[in-house]
Amino acid sequence: MLSNYYYLYFLEFSQGGTSGAGLLALVRVFAVFLLCSQLFRPVLRSSFRLEEILVLAFLIFGLLVILLKTMFSQEGDWMYVNTLMCAIPLLLLRVRENLARFIFFFECCLLVLVLQVVGEFFIYFYGKSLWENKAFIGGLGNPSSFGILCDLLIAYLLFWRKKSFYSFFAFFLLCAGVVMTSSMLPVLLLTFITVAWGMLRSGVKFAILCLSVALLFMVFSDQILSDHLRYKLASMVGVIDGSQADSSASVSVRVKIHKEYLESLGRDVPGFLFYGFSERYYNGVDSQLITYLSSFGLLASGGFWFYAVLSFCRSIFNSSRASIFFVVGIFIFIIAFLFNRILDYYPMALFFFLICMLPSSLDLSSPRNGGIDKGTEKI
Repeated sequence: MLSNYYYLYFLEFSQGGTSGAGLLALVRVFAVFLLCSQLFRPVLRSSFRLEEILVLAFLIFGLLVILLKTMFSQEGDWMYVNTLMCAIPLLLLRVRENLARFIFFFECCLLVLVLQVVGEFFIYFYGKSLWENKAFIGGLGNPSSFGILCDLLIAYLLFWRKKSFYSFFAFFLLCAGVVMTSSMLPVLLLTFITVAWGMLRSGVKFAILCLSVALLFMVFSDQILSDHLRYKLASMVGVIDGSQADSSASVSVRVKIHKEYLESLGRDVPGFLFYGFSERYYNGVDSQLITYLSSFGLLASGGFWFYAVLSFCRSIFNSSRASIFFVVGIFIFIIAFLFNRILDYYPMALFFFLICMLPSSLDLSSPRNGGIDKGTEKI
């Protein structure tokens, strides 16, 4: 599941695009099947929450809209299928009420990502990187996806997993992996995660420590950050203060797509509300928010956003110790949705829907489910 895209090293690949993958993409379907067989029962659920009904309706409606639009437009892509393939089984099947299974799943993901970061350093030093800026991509094929997944597992280490030497080692290795993606959003999210963890544990003392580390980071940023990442961060500052004379394409494109969407609202009000804009059958841009709004319309997309926000709120009011991990995890995705169409990149939708549904599907503090610490110790 996390190593699906290593076949890219054997195909023609250029900055996120490839050809000749063909039947190799079916490995994704098999991986989803294996995951569901371990974490879910082969039985359809008998009841659904309101937000789950709405997000299922959105997913099905989105597919129908795409199929209809293909009759009038040949512009677009089919990456929405990645989201459907990951989300539908998780939403329809009954969860196995065994917390230890899910802890084991996250432990396996953690181990795989740690090994991938180590492997990426070898790829980097031997000059075999697929991306021109030598960004780390692991087995996910995309720097942003790899960086955000590392962020999610870092949140797991800090907010859920029992502390150990392995946790300490994995934390610093994953942090290095995030920085080496040269992707701005994962780095900013990493900053948020670590500061939030420190504030929850140490309050003002940690705030002073963070300030000291930030000052040191600014002094030695040339030695720590890649030229590409420093250029992106400088471009972001330029966007904020209004000086965009020489902006990174990664930053300027994201600003542009939000502006273009706002400017187009008045030209097609029915499309804005009900079915999206008709120029492309799926308008995949670097924002999940704009992608869904411009492809499916406000009313249908509202079902998805209602699901994300309500899942976030349910996690906040969950009383278990693990709830902080789910709050932070969902927050990571919500922020990513503004600047990246992260769900379209397999297997990110699996993680999003999994962390959205677990707080309401499992008793995260129940002794019969193993408990957080006890479950981790078994592993």
